[in-house]
Amino acid sequence: MASVGQIQIATPARFRRDVVIAIAAGVLVFGLMLTGGIGAALVAAVLLVVVGVGLAKPDIATVAVVFVIYADLAAVAVRSHGIPKLLTISFFLLLLLPVAYHVIVRHARLRTDAVLGMMLAYLAVQVASAVFARDVARSMQTIVSFATEGIAVYFLLLNAIRTPAILRRCLWMMLAAGMLLGSVSILQNRAHRYDSDFGGLALTRLVTTNSAPAISDDEGRDVDQETRPRALGPIGDANFYAQMMVVLLPIAVLRLWAERKRFPRRLALASLVPIIGGVVLTFSRGAAVAAVFFCCALLALRYLKLRHAVVPLIAVIIIVALTPAYVSRLSTLMKIDSPGMRSADSSIRERSTIYLSGIRIFLDHPLLGVGIGQAPEYLPEYSNYSGHSRLHRKMGPHNMYLESLAETGVLGFAALMAMITLVIRRMWRLRQYWKIRNPEYAHTATSLLLAIAVFLVTGLFLHLAYARYFWLLFAMAGAAHAVYSPLPEASPASAEEPRSANTVPTRPRYVPVAQRLFTE
Repeated sequence: MASVGQIQIATPARFRRDVVIAIAAGVLVFGLMLTGGIGAALVAAVLLVVVGVGLAKPDIATVAVVFVIYADLAAVAVRSHGIPKLLTISFFLLLLLPVAYHVIVRHARLRTDAVLGMMLAYLAVQVASAVFARDVARSMQTIVSFATEGIAVYFLLLNAIRTPAILRRCLWMMLAAGMLLGSVSILQNRAHRYDSDFGGLALTRLVTTNSAPAISDDEGRDVDQETRPRALGPIGDANFYAQMMVVLLPIAVLRLWAERKRFPRRLALASLVPIIGGVVLTFSRGAAVAAVFFCCALLALRYLKLRHAVVPLIAVIIIVALTPAYVSRLSTLMKIDSPGMRSADSSIRERSTIYLSGIRIFLDHPLLGVGIGQAPEYLPEYSNYSGHSRLHRKMGPHNMYLESLAETGVLGFAALMAMITLVIRRMWRLRQYWKIRNPEYAHTATSLLLAIAVFLVTGLFLHLAYARYFWLLFAMAGAAHAVYSPLPEASPASAEEPRSANTVPTRPRYVPVAQRLFTE
């Protein structure tokens, strides 16, 4: 680990070693899960624990858990390999190892912050809304999920990530998970192996343009020419898989500016191929809107100039050439303004019905809503009086903001928006502070800011069915605020938390990305 003043910089050799270890561990675990069943998976888990303890590197547990969360390996192990759910949940207790190390051995204080307090307040609103719910058991499941995947993960990662180096590795583990999933989805698509889910990492179903189930022949070819495969990833839903992949775009792209060495910059550029490929193969319209928003944000923040617009234009041309069906699907967005949406496809009419029904639910229950997790119980009933079609099955609100209003009322919505506002404000202030003093910190804060913003854009079309990715982004932002904050009361300077606030500010020399990729 090299040092410049008070800033620790990972050497290229150490970074390459981390990348090799991460890839080898992922291939080992994936291969064992494919071939050996429960016993092999247990052996792989034991190997990871032994490596972490044997090398006396508790922070390995932090990056391993982040990788497992983002690759959704715990759910894959339970669903596709029969691993007991309790065993997979216990894996996340590995986060207690670095927390205990820093608090007990290094005598660091436990961290809490305002966002964690707001999350507890949001939890209280959820409990209050559940009191009057039709199905209290369903509401309690949602509350327990938020407590474990949201509050617990936020608190543990806030205390486990103690240095900028560990935060950087965690971000790379998120990218590694995206590269793994996107590569498997591309491989499945190009090889036409729709009869295999690749160990649970690439669930796929064939749907027609009318969203009706379809089949494929033994060789993987589509029976109908209009039938197209939609990648579902390990989640099992194309739109939510696209959501978790598209939020990685800001993290990958901003590493081109944040990294100082050639190898990580090239790796970040290479990661865009499987990430974008995974997004495209989902045929998600909401993800396309979020990607356009991200490109506009890069222009607004002056990472790209108008003359650089040829780069995303070339990417669009390649996507159109390789997946013309995606363009056909995006073109359906142009039919929304037809009278009564008569020319819009069934999914758009269905979603318009969901939105109108959700608004009616909120207006009838404005204070605490109908109870957390209860909107699917009410939407079919309210669809009899609103929208352009009738819902014949229980569905989520397909809008995280409308979901919050309908299920927790104005109190829950206010708590949620207060959290979002605070996190965005923090990342913006960190960006502004470190823009001159330490550009790497500024670019990292910007990447988290844009990743959360992209998730919020996709939230216009999706509810929080897989909220763990949202709260993981919050945890990364909370850790960034803790390790980057120049205020002593926010994170006291110590040997384990190097600061660069005392260094002489110098204006960085910005170099075009194309030149940075091939120069030291």
